[in-house]
Amino acid sequence: MSTVAEPGLVLEIDRAEAVALSPDGARLAVGCGDGVCIRSWAGPEERQLAASGRRREIGALAFRPDVGLIVAGQRARMEILSWEPDRGTRHQWAMASAAERLRELFTPRLHGRPSWAPGWVGISPDGQRVGAIRDDGTVSLWSRTGLPIKSLTLPHSWEMNPAFAPDGTLVALRAADGRLSAIDVESERVLLAVDERPSRSMQRAALLFGARGGYLAVSLPQGVVLHVFASGEEAAVVPVPDQVWRMALSGDGRVIAVATQHRVTLWSLLRGW
Repeated sequence: MSTVAEPGLVLEIDRAEAVALSPDGARLAVGCGDGVCIRSWAGPEERQLAASGRRREIGALAFRPDVGLIVAGQRARMEILSWEPDRGTRHQWAMASAAERLRELFTPRLHGRPSWAPGWVGISPDGQRVGAIRDDGTVSLWSRTGLPIKSLTLPHSWEMNPAFAPDGTLVALRAADGRLSAIDVESERVLLAVDERPSRSMQRAALLFGARGGYLAVSLPQGVVLHVFASGEEAAVVPVPDQVWRMALSGDGRVIAVATQHRVTLWSLLRGW
């Protein structure tokens, strides 16, 4: 006997990256118009948050109603936007430092724009810090209201995003000199390093964190290799023969989702942390 899923909520979205689920999966935030809309699965739109700019300019989103914070990357204006809906406040700040903006003002540019547009954005588990990565590989850390804490420029790798570890550490990935390293952005300390091997995947590596720990996942020809964070021990190989486009880990660390171009497969991880 087969089971057919009934269609539920259907939303038009501006872009795939402009969608974020709450940690419990009950609500979601999507880019809509010039801002962000918040909704639950079962009910109508709860709230619309306005932003500066034109339609369809909201990029990456992070949604943490449990800590009262929503963060978005505004790519055209090269800014970070944050809302605290419960307090009715909004903050915005530039991805570039004051020194960079001043230098750009007096330096002739022959073509294009600075590579300051935000890609990934994230919120620390306690909600007190915000992280983002720019198109040029610069990873930045701020307070939740936009006060700068630290920026670190790494070799540009658009397909490898940073992530917040369960203890609040902002971790970024660096590929250089035949090694793939996970780095604490604030202290610049190398937390884990493995040999970098050839990969043909769209996402060659990812930091996958759950509530208690995580993995450095590396896409290789034989599949996705999971290295325990931060011992580096090889915990499992997920045998995916096709190019990997995205990877994600469940909050309890027991299921990994691996997306290829046309399919998403869920794999049970029999071993815990």
